[in-house]
Amino acid sequence: MATFYLILIIVLFLLAISDLVVGVSNDAVNFLNSAVGSKAAKFKIIMFVAALGVLVGATFSSGMMEVARKGIFHPEYFYFAEIIILFLAVMVTDVILLDTFNTFGMPTSTTVSIVFELLGAAVAISLIKIYTDPNALELVEYINSAKALAIISGILLSVVVAFTCGMIAQYLSRLLFSFDYDKRLRKFGAIWGGLCIMAITYFMLIKGAKGASFMSSHIVDWIKGNTLEILAMSFVGWSIILFILNRFLKVDILKVIVLVGTFALAMAFAGNDLVNFIGVPLAGYNSYELYMAGGGTGAEEFLMTGLAKKVPTPTLLLLLAGLVMVVTLYTSRKAKNVIKTSLDLGRQDEGSERFNSFLVSRRIVRRFATFATFINNLLPEKMQKSIEGQFDQTPFTRKQVHLGDQAPAFDMIRAAVTLVVASILIAIGTNLKLPLSTTYVTFMVFMGASLADGAWGRESAVYRVSGVLSVIGGWFFTAFSAFVVAFVLALTFHFGGMAAIGGILIIAGIIMFRTHRNYRKKEEDLAELEKDVEEGTLTKAKVINLCATQMKSFLKQYGTLVDKSLEALGKEDLTALNKSYQAFKPVLRKIESFKINFSNVLDRVPDHELEAGHLYILTIDYLWEMGQQVKTILKANLDHVDNNHKPLLAQQIEELQSLNAMLKKRYGTTIDLYKDLDEALIKELTEQLPVFIQTIRDFRKNQIKRVKKGEVGTRNSILFLKLLGEFRNLELFANRIVKIFDDLILNPLEDGTIVPARIKQELKEMKKEAKSIAKTEPPQEDSTDDVSSSADESGGDSKG
Repeated sequence: MATFYLILIIVLFLLAISDLVVGVSNDAVNFLNSAVGSKAAKFKIIMFVAALGVLVGATFSSGMMEVARKGIFHPEYFYFAEIIILFLAVMVTDVILLDTFNTFGMPTSTTVSIVFELLGAAVAISLIKIYTDPNALELVEYINSAKALAIISGILLSVVVAFTCGMIAQYLSRLLFSFDYDKRLRKFGAIWGGLCIMAITYFMLIKGAKGASFMSSHIVDWIKGNTLEILAMSFVGWSIILFILNRFLKVDILKVIVLVGTFALAMAFAGNDLVNFIGVPLAGYNSYELYMAGGGTGAEEFLMTGLAKKVPTPTLLLLLAGLVMVVTLYTSRKAKNVIKTSLDLGRQDEGSERFNSFLVSRRIVRRFATFATFINNLLPEKMQKSIEGQFDQTPFTRKQVHLGDQAPAFDMIRAAVTLVVASILIAIGTNLKLPLSTTYVTFMVFMGASLADGAWGRESAVYRVSGVLSVIGGWFFTAFSAFVVAFVLALTFHFGGMAAIGGILIIAGIIMFRTHRNYRKKEEDLAELEKDVEEGTLTKAKVINLCATQMKSFLKQYGTLVDKSLEALGKEDLTALNKSYQAFKPVLRKIESFKINFSNVLDRVPDHELEAGHLYILTIDYLWEMGQQVKTILKANLDHVDNNHKPLLAQQIEELQSLNAMLKKRYGTTIDLYKDLDEALIKELTEQLPVFIQTIRDFRKNQIKRVKKGEVGTRNSILFLKLLGEFRNLELFANRIVKIFDDLILNPLEDGTIVPARIKQELKEMKKEAKSIAKTEPPQEDSTDDVSSSADESGGDSKG
């Protein structure tokens, strides 16, 4: 049996490595969002500073390892066989839960997840002992229930306090500096920066020194005894340094503060949260060492009394864990996705929102808007204007327009405030021994600062509040799901033995593999979407080429997916119909993203070429409209077969397929028009429209004849006539794409007069530029098959 338990210990450490990877992906948002969002430095520099903080912080985490051993339950009442099952259930649950949250881009607390997993597994094992052992203790004797209650109260406290403090600190800072802060920063920046870095220093000393594996108790006591002197020297020293850097070396003070704050929070993350990832495997290894030294006592009889004692963690092991975290930080795509969630909720500008609004968020926004108006009306008019001037975002907006894609999501005043306030709150919580979560504190400070800074305007507030409530709800769901899953797994492992352990580990591996594969596919689709819109100024020829590229991407997939759906409709192949419908979903999401984010393109179109911007808006709008028709066709076909209605006649399928073939030919010609700027194609496409409309009329008459002869039923007619109507709409929108190209590019009017000489010259130049662009671009592959394969992975139900 010793070999079996050794294998379980190895499995625990393998799970720990996986847990480190997914845990860092989740918690990276804590210390990276401020620096990344404000673009305080190049991304590589920010990552280097954060990585350094993680490495240093890893050596500060020795004292926190006791939480996993004895913080939630009393190990001296458990046998070795029970404790290993408990730890295994915790680690499997932790890896699966964190990976799931990361995949959906939702930041959660690794502290809360590991605590409630330990609690759930411990309760399960304790209940087994109570019901199988007549000499068992009461449940409260096995479980440290006070700790669990303290953590729950810490969640509620940290959410409210952090949000409020972040909001107040940002409001006061903005009143002092405004959005046009350069001049005031020269006057007060050094002192303000000195205070900020002093606070961060206090945070690092209080948070870090206590748990450092390399610090003797002498040094720790000296730091505690001379804290005030250290802080005073820190304030004076940093104020002088920042003054010299700003006045004589022209270094931006805010960048220094943000980078120092990033280092501090990264250090805190590693020092505080490393126990969440390797604490349980280390506790399992310590248990195994005690068991092997127990002199041959059976695993079911060996009590883990030795686990309740203090066991120091080797510094080398902590450094190795820190290295794994650093590698993950540099390579994880999911970390960037979680960061994006926070930045989307806190960015200064409007645009595409990640969350939809719901009733609670709408009511909260409406009540707060009414309250804000009431308070504002109480202030003197002169004070109102003064405050409005300080919160005037025009300088920041002007900077964003100037920088384009390189513009920050918010300025460095907010980034500095977020880091400093979060540091102070975590330091205070640690000093008072409150169970604060770094995730909760940093996220809520960031949200409070965003609200105070006017980032949640009337155009975005309801969506941002929805997002914050969703994230907070996710935190509480983490606690509930961690408890339940760990509880169930502990019971399964105990009663199922080796077979259950092996089966669950295989299932967990499959789940993680599928989530990673689906996430990678999603990221590739996003990368392709971003690649389509090139950077820099967009001339008329580049916009036309961009429209042609997007038409080729979407129209090709529209035609192919409708073909597949019609073929499956004729065969009554429900699986193929569902596959086509699921494959269309990412296509529709992509065109919706282009429609929402059209301003990304318009911002780079010169003022003297507004026709090109107009063309882009209308082309994307019509492609989106056509996407709605395609969605209706695919869904109608799916529902018809799913509801087990009578199949369409072979002649009806042939008629529908002939219409789609005509549309596909039109799509190809339209793409050629945009690529070649050939005026002759306008006539060809215009002549095709009445032919297509007449064909639909003929097919409609055929259907009427079939109804009169009793060849088809009501459901058949409803579907067939509906499909004819959607094909007609597709043709009309496709014709509008041709019409706008003719009106805006080939024949633009100036005061009602066509200028042939200028048009010919422009066409000649545009053709030349379009050809040069086409040569530099790699040929675009048909992505329909890739999208279809992703539908299989999404596992949609038969009705989508």
